[in-house]
Amino acid sequence: MRIIAVVLLYLVLVGCGKDSKGLFSSWRGESSGLIIDLTSGKFGSFPMAWVFTSGAICDSTILLSGDEEAGSAAITSATYRSGGSGDPGCSSLNGSYNYTLEDSKLRICPQATPTTCNTYI
Repeated sequence: MRIIAVVLLYLVLVGCGKDSKGLFSSWRGESSGLIIDLTSGKFGSFPMAWVFTSGAICDSTILLSGDEEAGSAAITSATYRSGGSGDPGCSSLNGSYNYTLEDSKLRICPQATPTTCNTYI
C-alpha cells in the first residue's frame, strides 16, 4: 500500500512524465540564443533583463496581460546595462507583442509585424 502512495505522489509531482514549462520560466531563443528570464515575473508590470549571446544585458519593464497560454506584452524603457561589445540595440526591444505558449514553446510576435515571430524553448 505504501508503494502505491509513493508512486501516486511521484506521478502528481512530475505530471505523469509530461515536460511542460510554465510562462514564468527562463527561455532561450530557438535560433537567436537570446535568454529571457521570466522566473520572477507575474501578470502586470515588472522589471525584466534580456541576456544576449554576446554577453550584453538589457534592462526593461514588461507589462503582461492575458494568461499562461496567450496574451500581450508591452516592453518599455529597454536600456543597455553592460556586457558584450556594447549596446546590441536594446531600445529596439521596446514595443507591443503578442505571445502564445504551447507544448513548452513560447512564441512572441511583434504586433506591428505579426509574421516576424520568435520562438523560445
